[in-house]
Amino acid sequence: MSVPLSAAVTLGLLFFLSVGLNEQVAEGCTCVQRHPQRVFCESDIVIRAKILGSVASTRPNLLAYSIKVITTFKPFNKMDIQVIYSTKICGARPQNGEYLLSGHLVDGVMVFGLCELVWRWDQLSTVQKRNLNLYQTGCACEDVPDAIVVVLSTSDLNLLGREEPNHAELRVKQASSIQIFLKRVAFAYVAL
Repeated sequence: MSVPLSAAVTLGLLFFLSVGLNEQVAEGCTCVQRHPQRVFCESDIVIRAKILGSVASTRPNLLAYSIKVITTFKPFNKMDIQVIYSTKICGARPQNGEYLLSGHLVDGVMVFGLCELVWRWDQLSTVQKRNLNLYQTGCACEDVPDAIVVVLSTSDLNLLGREEPNHAELRVKQASSIQIFLKRVAFAYVAL
């Protein structure tokens, strides 16, 4: 039994379209990687809270969680938040416990999702916890992604026509004259 050519073409197109649509749906819940400070700065609310459990939601398409706020990092004025919401489609689904949570005010309630800070408090390092109080002060700064830095020796600088470095000096005790580091400066000078 043979299938007519037009039916085979139609089935093939349907297959490729369905694969493409499934891939788009799967990619619909991905987030662009952002530095935690950027997430902090772009959020309306950042709190340390204990999630007590899920509760019946009064909002369509949102899951509701009962919480107890422990610390408010942003905004500075305390808000009486007892219930927070996560989107059903691309929302985070935290278990009971203490979390660092960030989100946005939508129609007067806090809504968070996969792209927000939804971090278990006990998984944060002491340094991360301490720096949360400093994040607000850095919100006026621009977050610059890490760049590849080539560290050059004196002979390498001469090849580039530079006699003196114009950025921070970095001394490295390595055998190689060129080292690559991930830092936030353009280049560094190494006296070998």
